[in-house]
Amino acid sequence: MQVLFTTKPVLRDPVLSWEDTPYVAPWRDAAVLESLPAGAWDGPVVRLVRLSRQEDHSLVLKLQPARYFDYIGTNLSPRDCERVDAIGVCALLFTADGACILQRRAADLAIRPGLLGPSMSGTLEPDDLRGATHLSEIDAAREVCEELGVSRDEIELLNLMGMIREPERHGAPELLYRGSLTLTAAELSTRQPTEGSLLLVDILDIHRLPDRTPPLNNLMALLIREDMGR
Repeated sequence: MQVLFTTKPVLRDPVLSWEDTPYVAPWRDAAVLESLPAGAWDGPVVRLVRLSRQEDHSLVLKLQPARYFDYIGTNLSPRDCERVDAIGVCALLFTADGACILQRRAADLAIRPGLLGPSMSGTLEPDDLRGATHLSEIDAAREVCEELGVSRDEIELLNLMGMIREPERHGAPELLYRGSLTLTAAELSTRQPTEGSLLLVDILDIHRLPDRTPPLNNLMALLIREDMGR
């Protein structure tokens, strides 16, 4: 993975610059789209147009609306093309009694079916940016609530660690978060995630688990980097 930025050492909150005109990919891989399951979601996503550093070392993220199929048909294609670069969002969360929350992805998902992912993994949507002028104001909690079946009041912490580019998706950007819930492992186990099944483990055991997704591996790598203060 390529680390675009981290919040450690402390970084000034990146500014968001929004382009209203929707982006339409000039070409997309038909074979990749045909492999999607029937009825696959083709909703609005947020693409990263560019990330720029100002003279005062602050960051500006230029963003634009796009479509999910345009992202799938470019960033998941092995062919050289102009990538949509929709922004992914994923998080590694812990229960109130210290269990690390993972999800086994459902077998019928379009991307990485059956693999072991982090607590939450999804794609940023335009509504997540409503009223946001800085990166810290993005509503990452929406995806946590949807995927884990929890309420906002049950999210204790959700802190941004940074942004990376994921080689497996031809450099698509992804925001990485860490956090915790107010629920214990026993309480969370009664909830029903929307896209897979829950697995509650000790964080030290994750590296020994097979079939991990790149987002889970990236989160673990950045978590170690952050805890080392690098």
